[in-house]
Amino acid sequence: GYSIPLAERKKLLNEYIFFNLPKKLPYRLDYIFIGPREREIGIQEIIPLGANKVYDYEGVAIYQLEK
Repeated sequence: GYSIPLAERKKLLNEYIFFNLPKKLPYRLDYIFIGPREREIGIQEIIPLGANKVYDYEGVAIYQLEK
């Protein structure tokens, strides 16, 4: 089988382990979607400060963030 060289594996892992958000993001976040799949993989529904729930039906919640 195929295996990734150790140096390359360490490089790839370090990109995730030591990830830092850039000071200026190239996008903005307006909404947060939490559905059954997100809950299934362990995402907890925590209402962010300043977020308004704009949709809540059959296990799907959508929050709009303040601008």
